[in-house]
Amino acid sequence: MGNSARGLFSAGPASPGGGIYAEGSYNDFISQNVIYNNEADRGGGIYSSSWGVIENNTVIANPTSGMVGSAVYTPSGSGLQLYNNLLIGSPSQTALYCDPASYGSQPPAVSNNDAYSSGGTGFGGT
Repeated sequence: MGNSARGLFSAGPASPGGGIYAEGSYNDFISQNVIYNNEADRGGGIYSSSWGVIENNTVIANPTSGMVGSAVYTPSGSGLQLYNNLLIGSPSQTALYCDPASYGSQPPAVSNNDAYSSGGTGFGGT
């Protein structure tokens, strides 16, 4: 809590999760962080396919080569919960992307977030 993730590449800019990569866990709790200036193919700021909570974060300026989820990208019906975050996407990219092809009938819970992208969209997927 209260950390900053800046200028990171998870496994290089062609991999998901430039700032934070969370996969397959049941207890991820990402709270009160500033995540900015990271790069990835999806989820420039955060890539999460876990049963976790992402709350009270500022995620900004994290470009993606895939043009989706420059702040947060979630590919699965894992029960991810996103609350009270400020998600600012890179220009012309989607800030928060919930991939409907991956999570089947259980989309993530998204509540009280502000998502914006200049020339792009705040929310994408379903």
